[in-house]
Order: sequence, then C-alpha cells, then structure tokens
Amino acid sequence: MKKVLAIFMILSSSLALADFSGKHQGSGRQYDSDGLNIECSEASITITQSSDKIELGALIFQCGENIGIWEPLEFSIQGTNLFLEGKKVGDISHDTLNVKISDLKTGESEIIYLSTDSKGVLNLSRMWNDPSNRSWLTFEASFKE
Repeated sequence: MKKVLAIFMILSSSLALADFSGKHQGSGRQYDSDGLNIECSEASITITQSSDKIELGALIFQCGENIGIWEPLEFSIQGTNLFLEGKKVGDISHDTLNVKISDLKTGESEIIYLSTDSKGVLNLSRMWNDPSNRSWLTFEASFKE
C-alpha cells in the first residue's frame, strides 16, 4: 500500500501545472522580420490563473520612445489543453505554456510562449504576423514577480 501511495504522489506531483499568476515586471526586446531591433526598458503583465482558466492581462511595454499594449487574452484549461472560445489553441505543463492562435479569414496568427526557470524568472515570447506584408513582430521579455 505504501508503494502505491508513493507512486501516486510522484505521478500527481509530475502532473501539476505551472502557476504563472502574479504581477510581473521586467525588460525585453522587440524586433521584426524587416530589421527592427529595439531594447525595451520596461515591460509588465499581470497573469491570473485558476484550475480552469488563465488570463494573460494586457502586456504593456516601452521600447525606445514607443509604448505598446497587447490586449489581454483568457484561456480555459482542460487537463493540459488550452482553449480560446472553445477551440484548442495550445497546452500548459509544469513549467511552460504554448499557444498558437490563427485567423483563417485574415491569415493573421499569434504565437505565445511562457516558461519559468529554477530561479523563478518568467520568460515570455509573443509573436504576431502581418500577412499583408509577410512580416513578424516579436516581443521577448524576462520578468521577476
């Protein structure tokens, strides 16, 4: 019985999902496929997570003289799958979140990647493509809560 309990505890701990919740502040970089490459001195995002949903609050960042805001997104969590408006768009694990959102009508797509490291640093990469000129805009940052 002790062996079964020990195995169950090991399996259940390995299945625990990352908790990205918090008010995160950091810095990063914004670049695109046309050659833009700007250091971003400030970036912030608030993430709210429960057992059945995760909300990526507005991502606010200052890159050079420009201030950017990426709109919030809310995903429902079912097991390790992430859903947006009922459509599976990604997954979440014990230390990562991966999302790819595509709009078949406009051809736009967005890719979001979150990860945490052993020191508690949250790393974010958010990419968006503009099909009208075939360019990608990427924002990457590291945050400490």
